[in-house]
Amino acid sequence: MRRAVLFACGLLLAAASRAAAAGAAAPATTDRPPDVFEQFGVVEFAAGQQAPAFALKDLDGRTVSLAEFKGKLVVVNFWATWCTPCEWEMPSMEAFYRRWRGKPVALLAVSVDTGAADIMVRPYVQGKGLTFPVLLDSTLRTSRAYRVRGLPTTFFVGPAGEFIGQAHGPRDWTAAEASALITHLLARGR
Repeated sequence: MRRAVLFACGLLLAAASRAAAAGAAAPATTDRPPDVFEQFGVVEFAAGQQAPAFALKDLDGRTVSLAEFKGKLVVVNFWATWCTPCEWEMPSMEAFYRRWRGKPVALLAVSVDTGAADIMVRPYVQGKGLTFPVLLDSTLRTSRAYRVRGLPTTFFVGPAGEFIGQAHGPRDWTAAEASALITHLLARGR
């Protein structure tokens, strides 16, 4: 039941986010085409908002912190093994990770599964052939700090640790719109 409710909430949040992004007026001054964020369904944040710091264990038990990625554009995706929309976007996230690996872009997939990683998350990741970093937020402390209300939810964090934008719902990370957004963010250093 909880999964169905979260799934429905995620779909509603995604629809609301896309509707809000489509109806939002472009900022008065900008150095980007007016729709680079909206085309990928990302709501842009005002400058100056710092992303909450976190340190989470990965599947190998190593602690990974957001601070380790200072100087890079970081894509932080909150997901769960039981989330159907999350499952839909995993193959394209793997392709995204492979495409941008070696560039100043990091992908961190934060699992909000509250059970043991060896029972749920590890087999899921191995079965899907995922190679990007998967972090475990089994206490939900980090997802609460980021105010995650539905899954999947993705945050874009700039090189100085500032929020850039947020997307609710699944994305096709291989889409031209994804590439355009990442290319734009890298070009402007944000």
